[in-house]
Amino acid sequence: MNKSKIAVLSLAVLLALFPFMAALPVCGNSIVEAGEACDDANVNGYMCSTAAAGFTSGTLKCQLDCSGYDISACIAGNTINAASCSQEDVQSAI
Repeated sequence: MNKSKIAVLSLAVLLALFPFMAALPVCGNSIVEAGEACDDANVNGYMCSTAAAGFTSGTLKCQLDCSGYDISACIAGNTINAASCSQEDVQSAI
């Protein structure tokens, strides 16, 4: 095969595969696409209080692979500030 036939065949294969490649979700483009829970700062309208039970505030983030939410900066609403974890201190703080 000469070089021009190889080039034409290669181009034909690329053009045939392009629609399938274009449909794949891209993590990191801030667009929530099929198969992604979120993307970068785009958390798909969720907040800490709606993404996981028990959280009332904080900053909800997207996991690096766009598969779910990072709740490490969320703040739980059921915390108790007590002097220690002893039953006596916890009861008095409630």
